[in-house]
Amino acid sequence: MFLNPSKILEQIENYHFIKVGEFGIGSGIFSEALYKKTIPQGELFLFDIRPEIIKKIYENFKEKDFLLEKIHFLSTNLENENATKLKDGLLDLIVISQTLFQSKNPENILKEAKRVTTKNGRILIIDWKESFQGIGPQKENLVKEEKVKKIAQKLDLKLDRKLDAGKFHYALLFKK
Repeated sequence: MFLNPSKILEQIENYHFIKVGEFGIGSGIFSEALYKKTIPQGELFLFDIRPEIIKKIYENFKEKDFLLEKIHFLSTNLENENATKLKDGLLDLIVISQTLFQSKNPENILKEAKRVTTKNGRILIIDWKESFQGIGPQKENLVKEEKVKKIAQKLDLKLDRKLDAGKFHYALLFKK
């Protein structure tokens, strides 16, 4: 396994997961870990551009008897303004894992994350360090850690700290 979502989330010390979002749910490994940290006391908001992924994760969660009434699924292009349709300052934590490298405009994704994050909320960004001879994304698609830091600084997001995400990925926790 390239990533261990539970291990990464455990590094966010003393943090209450009440309203949590995931931008780009992919295989759903983070979605499950977030569910376990958030439900039943909170709500989970899952976003992906591909409707088939949303449907697949929904069906998977349904089979596992997850509390679906506490989960909100939405297919949307996170690069668009107001893409999530959420009110400003709703979410305590947003996870963006292995999503930015697939984006033509990662800054817009971070703008939307900032918009929907609470005043002292956190945004966790995890992405590939390198291409690793084709294991990860193509070299030209990488969104390096320094670029993410520059975008975050431009948006007035403060780097809280780096988290350990293993040898293939970096993890940056920002505070609004």
